[in-house]
Amino acid sequence: MSNQIIFDNGGAEAIKGFNFQKANLILIAINNYLKENFQIYIEAEDDIVVSYTGYKTYIQVKKQKHSISTLTKKKTKKIKNSEGEEITIYEDSILEKNLMNGSDADTFKIIVKEIATTDLKKFQEVKSGNIFNSNFSPNQNTNTILKSKIPNYNRNKIDRLFINISPISDELAEAIKYLIGCLSEKNISVDNRQGRAIIAELSLTIDEKADVIVQSPNHYELKALDSQYLSTILITSQKLKYFDEILSILGYTHLKNKSIKKARLNIELSYTTLKDRVREFIKNMPNIEDIPETNIIESVLQEFNTPDITSSVFRKLNLSHLLIKM
Repeated sequence: MSNQIIFDNGGAEAIKGFNFQKANLILIAINNYLKENFQIYIEAEDDIVVSYTGYKTYIQVKKQKHSISTLTKKKTKKIKNSEGEEITIYEDSILEKNLMNGSDADTFKIIVKEIATTDLKKFQEVKSGNIFNSNFSPNQNTNTILKSKIPNYNRNKIDRLFINISPISDELAEAIKYLIGCLSEKNISVDNRQGRAIIAELSLTIDEKADVIVQSPNHYELKALDSQYLSTILITSQKLKYFDEILSILGYTHLKNKSIKKARLNIELSYTTLKDRVREFIKNMPNIEDIPETNIIESVLQEFNTPDITSSVFRKLNLSHLLIKM
């Protein structure tokens, strides 16, 4: 299956690189962004790190069906040593990677597509979790088995380990439909493809955050989506719903209303596509590390300042996300 889904609107709403991990990240963001000081970090210490006041969790996302055996199995790799001899090295298991960071006070989660039927009974379901409604924690016997599979210094973390079965399909078109349904449940407007526009915007921003290379503690925050950003994206959508309601009482003809809505939607969607184009332009600039950011912005404005795309658009795009040195 291709990892790119393009909806039928002239390519303006292409959701690039959309995958199981990204879909689950967006699901977590939609369901939790209103929590106090909410932040979700993308490919920082783990696939996903979520924090809000009084809570922090490290999350591994695995698309496949998994069992206790596959979660604790060390991967092997064949390499050649300095003498040209082929040797086998062992890499950390999924469980070991999940427990690698954080402290005994944090929470650790592994999101999977499915738990093997023979192992499901070795876990107990815990309702009303912090970021998921349903979690599976290892029962006492499984807890002991898992602790025997990891280094002693991380064994206490097993007591705060949860497995989550994702409600999201690995069929990406179905995953997007599910996320649009979640947006609708939050009373966020998804009419006129607005739901897909929101997912496209979040998808692009996730790609930008994932590309950031953390070279110092100051870079760490560049990996995060926070409540302020998410509220801007999602609350703006709610305001657009009010726009439609106001438009409906102005007495315009059906064709006039349709034309106005189409123009409004094209503006919103063009921002997402435009971000992608600007990002590629910046990445291809020679010697970008030596160019002041103000000069980069001016080059972008000059390149894209056409009659239908004014410089004011770019000042609304939060160019700082696009100016990260890669």
